[in-house]
Parts: sequence; structure tokens; C-alpha cells
Amino acid sequence: MVSGRTGATSLSVVPAEWQPGFGPLPHQHPYEEVFLFLAGTGEGEVDGERVEVRPGTAVIVPAGTRHSFTNTDTTPLRLVAFYDSPDQDGASRPSPVCADDVRPLVCLP
Repeated sequence: MVSGRTGATSLSVVPAEWQPGFGPLPHQHPYEEVFLFLAGTGEGEVDGERVEVRPGTAVIVPAGTRHSFTNTDTTPLRLVAFYDSPDQDGASRPSPVCADDVRPLVCLP
């Protein structure tokens, strides 16, 4: 993970894994966010528009735009999130499914 805590001054890079049925609830940030999906499938909503995601999909979320995603697969949805802010350190509420997972990933419900 890259953020202000690791010395970044203008961005954060956060690898993540969302278990089946989980993902971030609707929210927004005062900065731009880009998701690059690596494994699994899911769906989401960005500013009221439905999006489907799979490996290789990139989703750009403009600053101040409401967005959410859900893992619709039976396997983990893996991704990297890029934030136009050094203040993003990953999940604000770790997934109980991943709480004991020692891999260097952030697990979000």
C-alpha cells in the first residue's frame, strides 16, 4: 500500500479483496478514485450508472461522485484502488471473512 503514511504526497494506491457478496457501500470522496479490477466479477453504481466489472476493467470515479460495488462472484474480487489523495489507508471496517488473512491486501465487506 502507498499513502501519506508511507511517504506519498499526492496519491494513495490500495490493493483490495472483496469477498463474495461484499464491497463498499455507497459513498463519495472529495478526490478522484480509479479502480483496476484484477480477478473475479462484480457490479457497481457510479453516479447512478450501473457498471459491471471483471478482470481488466478500470473504473474512474470523479471527485465528489457517489459510488458503490459488490462482488457478485463466488470467489474473491481482487483490485487495486488509486486515490488522488495521500490520505487513503484502506478499509475503514475490515471484513470478518478476511480478519485473519495475512496476505498484504485490504479486505472490505
